[in-house]
Amino acid sequence: PPAIGLFAFEVSEEPLTSPRHRGHSDMPAVERDLALVFPESTETGSILAVVGEEAGHLLEETRVFDVFRGGRLGAGLKSVAFRIQLRAASRTLTQDEVEAIVSRIVTKLESRLGGKLR
Repeated sequence: PPAIGLFAFEVSEEPLTSPRHRGHSDMPAVERDLALVFPESTETGSILAVVGEEAGHLLEETRVFDVFRGGRLGAGLKSVAFRIQLRAASRTLTQDEVEAIVSRIVTKLESRLGGKLR
């Protein structure tokens, strides 16, 4: 008998990246990767919107690079991993500034969307 495979996938009209077009800056960009566990019903667009609100004008790009379901996460949950790229137009960002932005993003994702940092 022929082998039959079962495949599942999710189709979404939401973009997986959120670029912000600005003028060129010679200042270095800072990238941070975050992974949070969300309820399955949480939309990627909602996550990107919160990131944009909390990072403000320093956010250059947000890119989702992994969505994981199953395993130890449990039913009804998914892990979303994304990279944020921050850059100031006229100066180098300090470590304290970057950590404060990341902390605000995580706090808001937890309180508004029920995310939990992995």
